[in-house]
Order: sequence, then C-alpha cells, then structure tokens
Amino acid sequence: MKEYFVGLPHPIFIVLVITVLIALVIIAIKGRITAKFGNKTFNIGGGIDDEDYEENKLPSTVILSQKRSCGDCVLLLMGEREKLEFKVRSKINKVMKTQMTFVEQKLIEIQTTLLNAVSKKIVKESTIDESVHYKLIYGLFKDSLHNIKDEIRRSFKDNGFWDMDVSNFSNYLKDRTLVLNSMFIQYVQNMYPDRGGVMETDTLIEIIESKSALLTSLIHDLYMYSRDVKIETDKEVREAQRVFTEWIDKFIN
Repeated sequence: MKEYFVGLPHPIFIVLVITVLIALVIIAIKGRITAKFGNKTFNIGGGIDDEDYEENKLPSTVILSQKRSCGDCVLLLMGEREKLEFKVRSKINKVMKTQMTFVEQKLIEIQTTLLNAVSKKIVKESTIDESVHYKLIYGLFKDSLHNIKDEIRRSFKDNGFWDMDVSNFSNYLKDRTLVLNSMFIQYVQNMYPDRGGVMETDTLIEIIESKSALLTSLIHDLYMYSRDVKIETDKEVREAQRVFTEWIDKFIN
C-alpha cells in the first residue's frame, strides 16, 4: 500500500494528503465525523456528543495551533516528495549522459585503430598527397561513426535489454554487433570516392574487416557497461523510494 502511495502522480499525492489531513483536523476538533448513506449513519472517530461540545470544546488557541500543525504537515510531506522526485529525475537523466560518454570513448578507440591500420597502407596505395588521402579517410570514418553513435543512442532509448537474462543479452550483443558493423561498412562503400589515385574500396574494406574481432570487443564493452549503468541506477531509484516509504510510515505513526 505504501509503495502505491509513493508512486502516485504528484497532483494526486497532494490532494490525497490534504484530504486526509483535513479529515484529521475535523476529527481532532469535533471528535468524530458523521456520514449518512440512505437510512444509515456512520461515525468516524470517537469523542464527545454534539450536546456536550459547547461545554467541552477546545480553546480557540489550541484549535489554531492544531491547524498550523496540519499545515506544517502538508508542507513537510510536499517538501519530502519534491526531494524524492528531484533525486529520481536527476538519476534517470544522468543515465543517458553517462552511457553516451562511454560510447564516445569507445568510438574514438575504433576510429584510432582503423586509422592506424589504414595509414600504413596509404603510403603504398596512394598516388595523391598522403595527407590529403589520410584526411579523406579520416572524415569518412568520422561521419560513419557519427551515424553509428546515433543508432546506439536510439537502441538505448528503444530497446529494453536492461533486464535480459544472460542468454538473451548474449544474442542481443551478437545482433547489435552485426548491425553496427554492417552500417559502418555500408557507409564506407557508399561514400568512399571511386577514383584514381586513392586506395581501392575493396582494400579499405579488407582493412576494416581485419579488425572485426577488436571492433566486436569494443561494441560488447559499450553495451555491457551501459546495461550495468542502467541496472545500478534502477537500484538507486528503488532504494530512494524505499527510504521515502519508510519515512512516510514513521511520519504517519
């Protein structure tokens, strides 16, 4: 029940808290609340009868004090709820930033690895200026990996691989590796200029494919890390909600 209470949307949470506290104020002042349904009457709370109320009613100063206390309760509950929501939002918003920072690091590793391998071939294969040829391939790889980065970000948003078991996650990694490698090679084939003086497209593709084992390892690393980040953040969110639930329990009691 408390978990349901914690998970209520903020506006509903506020209305519920205010309603409960108003009821408590009425009970504290009047001693009970009378509700009628058809011919039946229900009394909520104990206390003195109406005819004895004038004689035994609380002083006005006490009543005002009780009203102020309930107002403080509302503010306190709202304040603690706002703290929880801010904490949860901060943790959730930080997930994608942390994941993509790691992705960028891994993509730079991929780019550096491929460029190092290509640079050794440029001297042998190129009849144009080596620096021009290198910059051409550098720009090609950079643009291709930018597309890969967008695809990885999309997969983080759309695919629920966070809670997959070991077997399903392993299959997911194989699929992701195949897709990303294919995207990279397809982009290079489509955008690399087919002209004299530069390395042949087939030679460039062979260099990329020769590094497939390393590329696969790096892709696995970035997905495994990102999965761990999401799982750990979910644990932190649940713990924050648990602490808030316990606080509500102590507050009410």
